[in-house]
Amino acid sequence: YNGGGDNEIAARWKKGVGLSYDNQDTLVGNSVYFWRDIGVGYAWANSSTNFRTRGAPIGLNVHTYDIVVGTGNLNPISLLIGNQPDGTTVFRGSNTLSYTTFLSSSFPGITSDDNLSVMWTGVFVAAESTTYSFGTRSDDGSVVYLDLNNDNDFADTGELIVSNNYNQGATSRTGEVTLAVGEYRIVIAFFQGTGGKEMGAKWRKGSATVYTNESYNFITGNSIYFLRDF
Repeated sequence: YNGGGDNEIAARWKKGVGLSYDNQDTLVGNSVYFWRDIGVGYAWANSSTNFRTRGAPIGLNVHTYDIVVGTGNLNPISLLIGNQPDGTTVFRGSNTLSYTTFLSSSFPGITSDDNLSVMWTGVFVAAESTTYSFGTRSDDGSVVYLDLNNDNDFADTGELIVSNNYNQGATSRTGEVTLAVGEYRIVIAFFQGTGGKEMGAKWRKGSATVYTNESYNFITGNSIYFLRDF
């Protein structure tokens, strides 16, 4: 508050203990560590720093579709989005988007290990203006979309980032996109016909065309770069 006279306000932060004000970082509006809440702000940090003051919506929403299968449901993705899901859950915490044996018991609403689709939706946080790479490995098909112009669809040129949408054995494909700092709606989707079953999704900052590159990170439920869209 200001009781009169000169006016000045500033706030800084930094991970660590006993740091002087001059050695801390200025709070900025595009920091991935600070999120708006209803009337109140909150900060986030990973569990090792014990700095979480309120629960951020970290993770992804999951929609499952029983006996909805095939490449046509993943491209255009509007067909799968328009379907009523048979089950919903949340991908969060220590979960990793990597399933080498895809079991119906892992997902609500699925009655068989064959002939199904799963869709993960949320927001990807681009903390820097740079190139980002995404990749999937799947048996059968999978895709990754980003809503680049925030028009609430994934139908525009360039919004299909990874097209791995085939009836196939386990196959890896990647794609990349240059993003400005901001938040972008993301959809990751997978379908399983019959036979072998596998689904994984990775990402990294920078350009990488090989899915098995060590610099790729599996998408996890506790990553600050993936948020649930309520």
